[in-house]
Amino acid sequence: MYLLTQDEKYFVRALSEMDRSCSCTWASPTFLWTAEMTVSVSIGLDWLWDKLSTSNQTRYQACIVNNGINLEIFNHYSEDFKGNTNRNIVGHGGYVIGSIVIETTKKVLLHIRNQTLFHKVL
Repeated sequence: MYLLTQDEKYFVRALSEMDRSCSCTWASPTFLWTAEMTVSVSIGLDWLWDKLSTSNQTRYQACIVNNGINLEIFNHYSEDFKGNTNRNIVGHGGYVIGSIVIETTKKVLLHIRNQTLFHKVL
């Protein structure tokens, strides 16, 4: 909403939501919740980048890496990334969006490609 209106109240609300999201762990029984949180914070970071302080940019990037696209997390939930299920689609989507936003695309996408081709997910 902030991008459309430039109304400061929407920026403040977005920061509040991102802060709340980054103050807790994104661990869940499946990667679905983790992927959804990764997408949410990634979109907020991208859309608000120019208005965020350097410290907030760094903090939200770290949040995405530590809670969403860390390769240990990906490997922990590896079963969610196999087969033709919603978990596969949402999981890969969250992983890719988070990676693009924090500019670690090459390493992460290569890992996903290898996992995808190995498990014949496509």
